[in-house]
Amino acid sequence: MRVKERMCCVCRTRHPFDELIRVARPGQEGRGAHICKNNACIEKAIKTRALNRSFKTNIAQEVYDELHKHIAKPN
Repeated sequence: MRVKERMCCVCRTRHPFDELIRVARPGQEGRGAHICKNNACIEKAIKTRALNRSFKTNIAQEVYDELHKHIAKPN
């Protein structure tokens, strides 16, 4: 059986789908970005505003704040 893999929009490495955080914009069901569930990628995504590049638009600060909450949680 094949494992679904997606690419992290921060470190650009491929991981199984369940090892990533998926961020999607409302109204665009099929369009999403994925970030590794490790603290380094999450911190870099926040610092570099990686989701802005992935979606080619400004992403609300609340989305980045929600990502920041994942840093404190155990993986």
